[in-house]
Order: sequence, then structure tokens, then C-alpha cells
Amino acid sequence: GDSVKTVERAIKTVWASLWNDRAFAEREYFGIDHRTVFMAILVQESFPDEISNGVAVTRNLYRDTEAGFVINMQIGETSVVLPPEGVTSEWLISYLNMNIEFYNDKGSVEYITYSSLNNNKPILSTEQIAHLTNQLSIIKDHFYTKSKAWVKTSYKDYALDVEFKYVMRNGKAVLLIKQAR
Repeated sequence: GDSVKTVERAIKTVWASLWNDRAFAEREYFGIDHRTVFMAILVQESFPDEISNGVAVTRNLYRDTEAGFVINMQIGETSVVLPPEGVTSEWLISYLNMNIEFYNDKGSVEYITYSSLNNNKPILSTEQIAHLTNQLSIIKDHFYTKSKAWVKTSYKDYALDVEFKYVMRNGKAVLLIKQAR
């Protein structure tokens, strides 16, 4: 409803950023053919009811020989990428995507750190982490299948960066995938 900061103006500003001086110079510097560059804009709803937000990597960044997903999250809207000074985000490895009975029967989640904003307790329940891990597996499977013609990476080492949120909807915590890349 802002007469100056309109949605149309925001979209035009983002779209035009493909050709601003800095973007053009960066492509020139790295030898990227300008004719091969495309622009996409992510338009999404506001999330005033965030329970948590986070970033997941669909690869085990800590143990190269084992599968697993690394999940970094924080309560509410607090940034996990640039948290305020003195704030620690929650980091964990979920092994719930592995087709190995030992891991799945144990509900295996390895906590590296807990959120300092959540009294050093887990942000999500094991069931929520299992649901998130399952959804991450579906996303990873989809993109790996689509890209395997040109990607020479094994499935275990294929990593996507997925942003997610848990929000309250009708009194229930609901997982939303913000973006995957």
C-alpha cells in the first residue's frame, strides 16, 4: 500500500539490476557472456508468524564419507546467515534421509550447536526434522534427476542450498520451502 515503495517499482529495480554497472563489470571480469545471463525474481509473501527459519545443505559438510543433511536454523525471523553479535544459530546434521535402518530407527540427528535464543534446546521436534529431511530429499532427488546429464557429482555429494521456514497456520506449525538452489 506504500505509494512510493510499490511492488511494481521493486520488481523493476531488481530486474534492472541485471544491467547495472556493477553487475556488468562483474560479468566482464569473470568472462561471462552477457547473452547467456538471465534474470529471475522471487516474489513471496511476508512471514510475520515465523516459528523458525533456516538454510539446509543437502550434503554432509562435516563427514565426507557419510550421507546426511546439514541444517542451520534460528527461532523467529533472526538471521542464520548474519546473526546479531553474540547470537548462535542451531546447527545439526540429520541422518534421517539415509536408507540405513540403524540411523532411521534411532531418529539420528547430531546437534553441533543449539540456538542461544532458544535456551540451548532444539528448535524443532524430531518429527519436524524428519519431515524437513524428507522434503529436502524430495527436492534433492528432483534436481539431481534433472541435472544428472551434465553433473558428474555422485548423489551423496550433490548439494543444494535450500531456505525454509516453519510458520503457524491455523494453530499448526507448517513447513514452507522458500527457495532451493
